[in-house]
Amino acid sequence: QSQQMQMQMQMHMQELQAAQQRMEQEKRVMEAELQKQRVQMEAEARAKQQEIEMKAQALEAELQQQRMKMEVEVRAKQSEIEMRAQQAELAAQAQVEQLRRQQVEMQASQAAQDGPAQQRLEQEKREMEVALQKQRMEMELQQQRMQMEAEARVKQQEMEMRAKAAEQAAQAQAEQLQRQQAEIQARQAAVELQAEQAARQAHQTPEPSPQQPPSAMATSPPLPVQQPAVSPPAAPPPPAPAAPSPSAPAVPGASCSGLTSLAEQFGVSAPSGSTWLAMFSAVAEQLPHAVAITDMKTPGLPVTFANSAMVALTGYPKDEIEGRNCRFLQGKKTEAAAVRAMVSAIRRSKPQTVKVTNYRKDGSSFQNVLSLLPVVDSSGEYRFNVGVLADGARLGSEGDALEKLRAAVPRSFDAALQPQRFDASLKQVGEDAQRKQWRQSMVKFTRLLWSADWEGSMRQIVMNQDALQTFGQWLAEKAPSDAMQLELIVNTMQLGAMPPEQAGPMAMQMCQQLFGQEAGSPEEAMSGLANMAEQALRSLAAESFPKFVQSKACLPLVEQLLGGAADEVRLADGLIWPQYEVAPDVAGWVHSFASVACALPACIVISDMAMPGNPMLFVNDEFCRVTGYERHEAQGRNCRFLQGPRTEPQSVAVIQDTLRRGVDCHVKITNYRKSGENFQNLLTMRPVHDSNGVYRYCIGVQFEITPNDPKLKSRLAKLDKLIQLLPKTFDVSSRAVGVNHRVEEAQAEKEQSTEQKLMGALEGSAEVYSEEKLEDGDHYADHYKDHLAHCSKVSNLKRDEQLDQMAKKLGLSPPNPGPWLAMFTQIADRLDVAIVVTDMKTPGLPVTYVNKACTKLTGYTQDDFVGRNCRFLQGRRTEGAAVRAMTTAIRKADDLTIKVTNYRKDKTEFVLVLALHPVHDTSGEYRYQIGIQCDASRWSSEQALFEKVRKALPTHFESSAQQTKYDESLTKVDTKAQRKQWADSLKKFTRLVW
Repeated sequence: QSQQMQMQMQMHMQELQAAQQRMEQEKRVMEAELQKQRVQMEAEARAKQQEIEMKAQALEAELQQQRMKMEVEVRAKQSEIEMRAQQAELAAQAQVEQLRRQQVEMQASQAAQDGPAQQRLEQEKREMEVALQKQRMEMELQQQRMQMEAEARVKQQEMEMRAKAAEQAAQAQAEQLQRQQAEIQARQAAVELQAEQAARQAHQTPEPSPQQPPSAMATSPPLPVQQPAVSPPAAPPPPAPAAPSPSAPAVPGASCSGLTSLAEQFGVSAPSGSTWLAMFSAVAEQLPHAVAITDMKTPGLPVTFANSAMVALTGYPKDEIEGRNCRFLQGKKTEAAAVRAMVSAIRRSKPQTVKVTNYRKDGSSFQNVLSLLPVVDSSGEYRFNVGVLADGARLGSEGDALEKLRAAVPRSFDAALQPQRFDASLKQVGEDAQRKQWRQSMVKFTRLLWSADWEGSMRQIVMNQDALQTFGQWLAEKAPSDAMQLELIVNTMQLGAMPPEQAGPMAMQMCQQLFGQEAGSPEEAMSGLANMAEQALRSLAAESFPKFVQSKACLPLVEQLLGGAADEVRLADGLIWPQYEVAPDVAGWVHSFASVACALPACIVISDMAMPGNPMLFVNDEFCRVTGYERHEAQGRNCRFLQGPRTEPQSVAVIQDTLRRGVDCHVKITNYRKSGENFQNLLTMRPVHDSNGVYRYCIGVQFEITPNDPKLKSRLAKLDKLIQLLPKTFDVSSRAVGVNHRVEEAQAEKEQSTEQKLMGALEGSAEVYSEEKLEDGDHYADHYKDHLAHCSKVSNLKRDEQLDQMAKKLGLSPPNPGPWLAMFTQIADRLDVAIVVTDMKTPGLPVTYVNKACTKLTGYTQDDFVGRNCRFLQGRRTEGAAVRAMTTAIRKADDLTIKVTNYRKDKTEFVLVLALHPVHDTSGEYRYQIGIQCDASRWSSEQALFEKVRKALPTHFESSAQQTKYDESLTKVDTKAQRKQWADSLKKFTRLVW
């Protein structure tokens, strides 16, 4: 028995050694294959580099090189098809040979009956040959199909090659080579790890125990050696298709304890020596559950990696999943509440599990149990979001395993394992660069400011000698007929500056030259010339002057007019979303544009295209007036919050399509104000890239369309000129801070002018030019329910009769329905009389609202006013009697008009004519105090408007139209609470008595 046991042990060791040899052999085969792939990839890289250097050659030569590269890519598939064809042909030949042998045998044994047998053999032979021919034809068709696909890819790559610069192409090839090298390293690491595990298992296999009973050793046969689970060399675990960027190279020997633990819990290999994303993708690919991962630093949040289990669950191949936002799985029955929950969880970096109806590629729906798991790096940056998907129909059998997977997914990793491709340091620039960008931007945006009032800007130009000369030279070259009109304007201005005794004769002489007849008197001649000059100025302001402003010839003039005022950067922090951090490399551009756009009469917004959700960082005053939202209510949100139940899905699809392609958008869309009232909006969106090609911002221009507008044509003409002045790019002195975005403008879009696009959008003929389509389940996902809830709250709001009458008396359109104070401020914003409103229910009586006219009168900004008692305008020479009279009037809720000395922000004093007007609600509560202000030095010219506004002010409003912040019911407590408060207070106050 001892000898037998020794023999068994020797046999066992021999089998172990044989297993180790097999493992070594497989490892060598795998290494050889990897070396072969590395050589092939290096050859491909060299071929592509040569292709870039020879790009200047003829198109036919470029296509030939592309075909050569494509032949390398499909060589493996063609070899496999040829091998299969050879195997099939050999099998067919063997079968034919066997039939021949059978024929010979049958001829020898049954020579007399060979007729029918021969026929059967011939029939079977013909059938075999037909089947072989059919198989060959199928293989040929497959080869042809592959060749056609290869040619299609060649043409597509040819178009892309033309659109890219040689440097960009070289960079792309280098990145691809590094990604492939990273994949090879990941595969090699996986193979080595598998080999080590197999060897460790082989060494740790238990030996027969010498203490085992003889009977057991005699009767139990030797156990078979269990082969380690090693993937075949031809099919290693596929790495993540979206490999880490070159700036995130593999770290030799690096590993992640969280990924190692995940792999151990599910019995799969855990690779090392690569980036965190590549290692996670390698582990996820081996899991039986659907897993997808999204890079939170990529705009649009496309899927970065999806494993094979997700392909099996959804029916979509990997190339149709990766690179797209996972909302493409949604459809018409997708629950909006679930979408909102997912959006909220992703934005807040919170784990979330929801049930949501999704759709497979074949159109069938399924209940997706989706878990969202945010992943941060060691610096606290929100880097990835891992999604675990499961079919709800199989939740009973897979529930425990899914819970185990959710708990095992690592939620953090060392930042060194996945360096960010673009970090904040790339945006750092010096103050000189910021000042240069500010000045360049101010020069361009000043022209934008001129577009707000072409006629007024034209009048300022003709008053400046240098500007007049520059404009005149441009007219002489581009529009000689209009140069005569400018000459008429200049001559008339010169006559107006002369003494009457000199101007009269010259005016009559000019009339003789222009009209061909003498004027009746010098006064008549001057009047006629003035009328003609006014008409000429309006004509120039409508046509030639906007063209001059849009031309490059205007830039030196603007720079000269700005002078030293454009040298120092003036921050527009009060206009920009407080939570938004303006990057240093764009600070000059952002602050200058916000400063100019704030006062434009068109609705202007700016969105950051590099931030998830593309929030608006700036909205101007006109946007707030049209939509009814305050600036702080709109900033930080995507502009889709203006959509609602009647918003057209096709219009939303046009917006999504153009934003993805980075081209101008012109579309008519139904939007909603804060009051719940809808309005027709002709929306223009202008993508803005920096000089490195990075997609940084998007400028939105809203144009409200009102029915039967007689001025629509002229308003559209102004909009056209405004859009032409909006920037498409701006210069930065930093390196690229994001991926280069390729603008994809359709040929039909290139052939149309802005005016044609606007008219087409107005008629509702905008088209979607990309293959991306709006998914039904994505309609208003972020705001639909919230909007309906808001509409249900404000649907009972009514117009205020007194405010409507006030607007009518002042020649203004009535305000949009809303809270009373919001409706009043809509009117006050459009008045040229200074108005201040104080809430009488707020202790200290701070200013609640102040209009622009008041800021212009005093020099203080709205932020300086709001929240402070207006006594801060008083000073050393303010009359005490006037202050006492104002205090008495405010306390007694009496009307009062008084003169008082106040002080502006620059410390200059002025006499203020102030009218105080109290406003009550229908319950008799003293709610607001309205103050109308006027500079006494301008009383003679502004008295009429001052009195007109004062008499039109409302005296009361419905209590429900403006509820108080704090109701009296909040102060109600029971007797027990009062007694407790009494006892506690008495203990403290007794000491005060002592």
